[in-house]
Amino acid sequence: MRMFLVWTLFPGGWAVTGPTQVTAKQGGSLAVSCSYESGYELYPKYWCRPGFLWICSTYITQTNGSEVTVRQGRVSIEDKHTERSFTVILGNVSPGDAGWYSCGVRRRLWFNLQHSTEVTVSTDLSTTTKGSNVSPLSTNRLCPKDCEEPPALSQLSVTPLLLFLSVKVAVALALACWVVWGFVFFGLASATHRGAVLRTALGDLVVKGVETGCWAVRGPGTVRGFLGRSLSVTCVYEPGKEMQPKFWCKPGKVRTCAYHIIITSEEQPMVQEGQFSIRDNRALRLFTVTVEGLAEWDMGTYCCGVQRGKIQHDKSADVEVILSPGPTLSPVSAAGTDAPRESPDPFRHFPVLAGLQVLALLAMTGAVLWISLRGG
Repeated sequence: MRMFLVWTLFPGGWAVTGPTQVTAKQGGSLAVSCSYESGYELYPKYWCRPGFLWICSTYITQTNGSEVTVRQGRVSIEDKHTERSFTVILGNVSPGDAGWYSCGVRRRLWFNLQHSTEVTVSTDLSTTTKGSNVSPLSTNRLCPKDCEEPPALSQLSVTPLLLFLSVKVAVALALACWVVWGFVFFGLASATHRGAVLRTALGDLVVKGVETGCWAVRGPGTVRGFLGRSLSVTCVYEPGKEMQPKFWCKPGKVRTCAYHIIITSEEQPMVQEGQFSIRDNRALRLFTVTVEGLAEWDMGTYCCGVQRGKIQHDKSADVEVILSPGPTLSPVSAAGTDAPRESPDPFRHFPVLAGLQVLALLAMTGAVLWISLRGG
């Protein structure tokens, strides 16, 4: 079960295996064999000294994905595809060669898969390995015959895992605070701001109390009109936004608006541009957009909203405009028969996300402790 947990949380942890410690005689030769999973035969293999966060910035030696032996000074590396293993040989071992090394598989568009091995140098007459039964200049298979212990896991540094866990903790706490704030704030807001009915000359627009946040602007949701006639759309906004610009625009993919069709300013609460006009009633905290001479290309989805600045995200509500041919009638009411739709509750999925974050945090903490104890 623990192995399955580690494999699930850290994919690639079993992809490269090898000895955890190798001891070589000073002046002699050292051979370290690492095995890899099927599918990585044509990937380059390397031998390096890991740096910060166990990342290899330079490679002592590496293959080009073939089985050709590559020699660089005292170090050589040979890959055997049929056995899915590669061997690194270091000649004329000196005390300066002691330390941590990584044997791994290079991947271009993703993190490398590697295993870390500690090399120690002694004056003994033999070369020994810990965590594997590899002898000098021999190949370390994934699980040698009669082995009782599973092959050593690829070295997963505790340092980057702890850094990652700190980020997970911050995210989990932020989500938890967001959920609590949303429930408390909106619960109080709904109790103090309920049911305000605004009547305009164009019809009835029924609006619940205006709260802050994602419900700062509300619109009718859907309006219907007739081709060739005029159409008016009324949107309301929360207190404190009276002097900010109000706009009518086409929604964008990244930003709120792809472009503004018409927009007010602090000095001009009423603006007329071609067939479009907008009027901001700051006393009632609502603004009305009127479109004259409706045509087929005027159908679609629009945004009515409040501009908050370049850094802050604009507050807006989507409005679907539906047009149809019809008899000669008075201008159609923008409010229609439906009350303006509220934006979907943005907090309904947060408890689930927060729960998943906590579960992931506990699982990763258990995995780190297990790996640390196993490595010790």
